[in-house]
Amino acid sequence: MNLKSTKEIEKENSRGTRLDEVATLELDGANFGPAGLSRVQDRDQLRLSAGDSKAITLHAGNKITAHITLKDGGSLNLPTVVAQPRPQVALIGKTIDPGPSGESIRLGGEDQLPQDGKLSFILKAEVPAIFPRDQQIEVETEDGSFKAVLSLDDGTLILEDAQNVIAQLDPHSLGRSAFGPLRFRAIQGERKGDWQRLATLVRVPFLTGIRCPASSTKECILSGSNLFLIDSVASDEGFSNSVSVPLGFVSSEISVPHPNGAQLYVRLRDNPAAVSVLAPPLISRSSKSSGDRRPVAEPSSN
Repeated sequence: MNLKSTKEIEKENSRGTRLDEVATLELDGANFGPAGLSRVQDRDQLRLSAGDSKAITLHAGNKITAHITLKDGGSLNLPTVVAQPRPQVALIGKTIDPGPSGESIRLGGEDQLPQDGKLSFILKAEVPAIFPRDQQIEVETEDGSFKAVLSLDDGTLILEDAQNVIAQLDPHSLGRSAFGPLRFRAIQGERKGDWQRLATLVRVPFLTGIRCPASSTKECILSGSNLFLIDSVASDEGFSNSVSVPLGFVSSEISVPHPNGAQLYVRLRDNPAAVSVLAPPLISRSSKSSGDRRPVAEPSSN
């Protein structure tokens, strides 16, 4: 078991096996209930919450007995040693630089971080109250597949003062295949803080232009690279007239609906729930029809 030595303990962790059988834990008169079970390195990790229970005062190194009640009515006593407090920081602000792709794709939602962009976020030290010089910030995808570690030594963390630090994340440090929700936590040696939500990482295609015929009823040709990162393209925000990009798409051109004006709407494969605005850097229109060109992807039935 690993306990925080703070005057007002709210959450604790138990590690072992079959921790799903734990109903309650009592420690020095304070009662804790299960607040989340996870699997870490072939072992169960159970988060416990004290709720409105009384505060207890413990110090690192204290030895105490935890009284555990199981769901089947059984009980057991667990000798416990209080560990050092886990590091905790608070996220007080963040800024996303959209990078070069922002010129052609305006991502929907304030939380989306393009892979070619930059993320700066400000953290305030809580436990301890002064940001330790050896403390690091770990950032990873929600499934734990890709991660990066920020530190003062490599310049990805910059002290604003003794308590506040500016963290700078280059998404490329997570790898080219990383995408999806990102989370972060403070780490100091073997002690690790709670995970916190950070942003949603999305990979974006590189667009070179769109060629459209004069007739608004004819399709256009969108060109660029990594077009497989697009889920679908539409001429309207409701996607009533759209084209879906098939899995395994490797071409540098795709037929898309004629834009209503100077922009199209796009859903990216990494976050199809968000609708972004696609404004290619070059829209060329000609009197010749491009209808003779064989489309790479057929429009949806919408």
